[in-house]
Amino acid sequence: MKKLFSICFLLFITISLVKAQTITAAGTVKDEKGNPVSFAFLSDKKYKNATFSDSLGNFKLPIRQDSKLLVKCKGYIDKIVDIGDKTDFQIVLFLIGNESSSNKINESAGIDNEDKLYNGFLQNGAIDKNLSFTEGMTFAAHRKGNLHGSRYLFENWAHGYIIDKSDSLLRYDNLLFNYDKINGGLLITRDEKSVMEVNRDQIKSFALFDGGNKSYIFERVPAIDNSHYIQVLSSGKKYKLYKLISTRFIKSDYINNGFTTHGNDYDEYVDEGTYYLFNVSNNQTQKFLLKKKSLKEVFVADGDKLNKFMTDNSSDIDDAYLNKLGNYMNQ
Repeated sequence: MKKLFSICFLLFITISLVKAQTITAAGTVKDEKGNPVSFAFLSDKKYKNATFSDSLGNFKLPIRQDSKLLVKCKGYIDKIVDIGDKTDFQIVLFLIGNESSSNKINESAGIDNEDKLYNGFLQNGAIDKNLSFTEGMTFAAHRKGNLHGSRYLFENWAHGYIIDKSDSLLRYDNLLFNYDKINGGLLITRDEKSVMEVNRDQIKSFALFDGGNKSYIFERVPAIDNSHYIQVLSSGKKYKLYKLISTRFIKSDYINNGFTTHGNDYDEYVDEGTYYLFNVSNNQTQKFLLKKKSLKEVFVADGDKLNKFMTDNSSDIDDAYLNKLGNYMNQ
């Protein structure tokens, strides 16, 4: 009897572990006529992870097998998809009010009312009420003239989502985002002219997506910097790899005295990255350099594993390298 109980218990644990595994869900989002749906928002309902479909409706998203995939897009009925053992998903969305469709999905929690959510965001203090909309405010990167670089993360406004301090995932159909690398503020706009800054005390993290649908995830990490969000290069059960972006404005120092010339004839924004490793087991954060010796010092507890990774990966140590390294060390 004890042996049977032990076997059943081990089987239960095995099934539970399988269900809790993270997989990469990939596929396409289309409408009922087979046309791709771009910028559909796909989120892991249980574990607060999300992405957008690209211009062809394609998407990839790490998701837990014991969760569900929530798909939302303005003008379409929301859809909830079970994960299970599937990794390939061909998702069809139906237009709101399209009564002619006999396959109309009606298992949604409802369509976001952006005005209602936005106003609720204001009332909850998530938007800094001391910052009013400034008509005509534009990004310096958009000005014509001799200017290199930008104080903003993206040249154009980006889609994104927010995780607030209560761990709720917030996404708005009509809001676009950008990040001010100098002041450390998350900026939002409705019309790409009027701009507001989100109150950082109310935000745990956010994710922004560039034109190629690459995600940039930022967290509040006061232990590293209390005035800027910190970019997350990799995150897992053992380690987190962070990048603090510091941006400086440097004015033109061009001089021409008739005989010689020197300096730059343009203003520029220059980015500098400072890198940190957070060890989950001992709750310690260490700064490191983009050098093998420095990585060995911070990953000293997993030296053999690090050496194997370095042997198999001989590329330059940059952000992409660190993302791959972090994912490997967390396995």
